Amino acid sequence: MDLIKPQLGDDEIFLNIPKPFLILCGLWDENLFQSARKQIVYHYYILILQSLYLSWFLLMLVDFILAVRNDEWTSSSGAIIITYCEMMTKFIIFRRNKVPQFFGHVKHYEQKIKSLNNSRIIKSYKEQASISNKINCCSIIITIIVTSSFVIGGIIDDIESKKFGKDENYRPYKKMYPIWLPFNVRDMEPLILVINLLIAASGVALYNSILMTLVTMSEFLAAQLKVLRIKFSDMTTNRSNRNMNQYLKELIVEHKYIIRLTKAFSHSVRYITLMEYLLNSIAVAAVAIQLLSLKNHEDYMYLASFACTLYIHIFSLGWSANEVKVQSVNVADGINEMDWYDEDADFKRMIHMVMLRAQEPLIIEMGPFAAMTIDSALMSMKAAYSYLMVMKSF
Repeated sequence: MDLIKPQLGDDEIFLNIPKPFLILCGLWDENLFQSARKQIVYHYYILILQSLYLSWFLLMLVDFILAVRNDEWTSSSGAIIITYCEMMTKFIIFRRNKVPQFFGHVKHYEQKIKSLNNSRIIKSYKEQASISNKINCCSIIITIIVTSSFVIGGIIDDIESKKFGKDENYRPYKKMYPIWLPFNVRDMEPLILVINLLIAASGVALYNSILMTLVTMSEFLAAQLKVLRIKFSDMTTNRSNRNMNQYLKELIVEHKYIIRLTKAFSHSVRYITLMEYLLNSIAVAAVAIQLLSLKNHEDYMYLASFACTLYIHIFSLGWSANEVKVQSVNVADGINEMDWYDEDADFKRMIHMVMLRAQEPLIIEMGPFAAMTIDSALMSMKAAYSYLMVMKSF
């Protein structure tokens, strides 16, 4: 089966939440639009967004370089540059590895699920989709809270600065995104505010799109494996006058397809998952050290909500990837639930091969080093604690 351009379906149980964000931030695959006109329009929309992302990054980078030259830079401005650079790197990897195209498999599979006359399969699939949607909703809500706290804090700081009069070094909204503009910034405060709001909004969309892609695809793969397990367990109880050997061959083809799809997706996102865990560990430590040394309580809500976002991010990824590993092994349990020993020799031979294949767990890779699981998330927190101790020693 083709792992790049599958057929398209109309139903989107898994995609009803991540799809709008992916479209908004330019990560959706234009080939998944069925209308040629929409594909063309979205293609140019992506080009415009990429130009904006690059422009904003260059403006922030120039401002940071000038601040370093004048010895006026701060740790927060450096952190913003690093964070934005990280997001742009993930965006490039997503586009280059064609990660959004994997959602074509989701659209096609959901059309097939809807056509099945098996309430147990549909219920299992919807339950997994519900888990995915709940994780995504939680991520969206807390990210909006974090960004809103950051933006409101920057606006309040600017208002308070104006109360004491504008000195010659005054810069509007200096606690938000530090950007360089080729004109007098004091006379263009509304424009600077609009640019900051656009950067914040694009950051929310892009951050959530990347996380939701990883979570949604992991949960989708787990859902496929759960459905396959149900199909195996129901084989001998729901015969309905079908050729058992032929039906088993169809399930073997489906199992191999899921294995190939999982490995292809894992290979495409492995460096993104590695960045998530390494950089999130450092970010958790950095936020913790700021919370411990916080003197201005106005920043407490932002830092606390940001820390919660990082925790949710790490453990939602670990849990979703762990589901793939667990459900891939559980396929063998579905085989044990059927009366395979009453079938002929060819059937038993094929079942034996399936059970051997299911003994090797499917994983979402974390770079070339290890699998992404709950244990990986816990290791990330241990690494964050180690970073925190190092930071406190300076």
